[in-house]
Amino acid sequence: MNHPIIKITKVQLPDKDLFPEQVKALYKRVNETLGTHKVPKASLQKRLHICRTVIQGLYKVHCAISPLVSLAVPHSPRAYLKINNNGYIASYRIVVPIVQVLESLGWVTIKKGFRREEGFGEVTTLQARGELIEVFKNIGFKYQDVALLREPIVIRNYDYDTKKKYKQKLAKSDKVRKMTAQMNKINKHIKAQAICLLIDNEEFTVLTGKMAGNKQGNLYHYRKSSFNQRYLDFGRTQLKRIFSRSKMDLGGRMYGGWWQSIPKDYRIRITINYLPTIEVDYSGLHLYMLYHLEGKQPPTDDPYNIGLWKEDEFTKEKRDIVKKIVNAMINDEFGDYKPTNKQKRILGIKSASKFKRQITEFHHEISHRFNSGYGLKLQYLDSQLAIEIMTRMNKMNITVLPIHDSFVVGFMDINLLVQTMAAVYKEQFGFDINMKSKYLYDEKNKDHKRVHDLPFKPNGKVDHQKMFKMMNDSIHNQYVSGRQF
Repeated sequence: MNHPIIKITKVQLPDKDLFPEQVKALYKRVNETLGTHKVPKASLQKRLHICRTVIQGLYKVHCAISPLVSLAVPHSPRAYLKINNNGYIASYRIVVPIVQVLESLGWVTIKKGFRREEGFGEVTTLQARGELIEVFKNIGFKYQDVALLREPIVIRNYDYDTKKKYKQKLAKSDKVRKMTAQMNKINKHIKAQAICLLIDNEEFTVLTGKMAGNKQGNLYHYRKSSFNQRYLDFGRTQLKRIFSRSKMDLGGRMYGGWWQSIPKDYRIRITINYLPTIEVDYSGLHLYMLYHLEGKQPPTDDPYNIGLWKEDEFTKEKRDIVKKIVNAMINDEFGDYKPTNKQKRILGIKSASKFKRQITEFHHEISHRFNSGYGLKLQYLDSQLAIEIMTRMNKMNITVLPIHDSFVVGFMDINLLVQTMAAVYKEQFGFDINMKSKYLYDEKNKDHKRVHDLPFKPNGKVDHQKMFKMMNDSIHNQYVSGRQF
């Protein structure tokens, strides 16, 4: 089975090291093995840096709570040619001996990689064992503050022949510097919060098992897919704006937060500094944006009700299918997307082309944007909304977690979020737009009942000490209690 990996070149070091004794012991043994005579001080510092990075990476693997996750440590020189997020060029001549020392200490299990003639293969991976894994277990799951990302703005292009995206060098400009400053402020705020999931320890195992699964046909496609990031890492909170087609006004959505990669059903349990949350999203965002850019309103309150069902025949499943296909038509520039046989059966239609024509006729005022690739432009516009919403909320010291066209916020801050979302949208498009809250955290909502009653102080603030006693030794409590409130 193909398993998730954490790349050593993507491991960010925390401001405060949780494992100084283990790093010291490893560094000492590495120096004994490689020698220190006439070795420049900078090289010794690099050895120490990599020792810290490997142990921190192995700790991240432990915190992923899945035996399927491992730390990827390439043994090929080519893998270390680029500067990573930590700002150093890691040499395989240093990394490989460090891995060998770890093995001699009995601290890791190594699964050696291989290379095939086709030009791809399996990377060497590590998992902690022995004394090191016992140290990790004793430490538990701890919140850690890390440095800001070096590259919060990324620009990519697309190869139409190979169907692959590839990263491009970002040109320096005032626009890029402004965007970088915006993202640094947002990331500085988010990374200072303890963002976690309020589920019991057994459910964590279930969740990580779901996340580690994949449907890729072979190892090459698996490693190239987003599934190699499907692991739980509460420290992965910083965001990147990723632009497309070599243009700074296409794409631009924010990616990288762990809450974006968990199954939707688990968003209901997201907490921010222990407090429960609520998710609010714009209703039919891209369709409304297309109409409002034309200075018009959609033909009905529900733009996905294109006349396929009567009121008594309505089901959420039908609407979700129409919504998915309409948005695919907006984002698919080649017109390749078609409803599946199962979707056609649920909707009661036979012809995919007739169905798509029905959508086009119903939305004739904006149909010139369908299958045109305009979806990337809309993503840029909704990313601008998200940036402004988060910036305004952060100024009020309110944490907002973006999921593209929806936002997760502490349940007590829902009114401010809704007001901000409405104001920002109207300022940009000149129209009002509907919003809906998804996960109201109260006893009346059957989908989101309280796990416990929140204890409050006389001044109306949540009593964190009482909360921690309620959760005892849960993973959630271990992690959140590590942040100083």
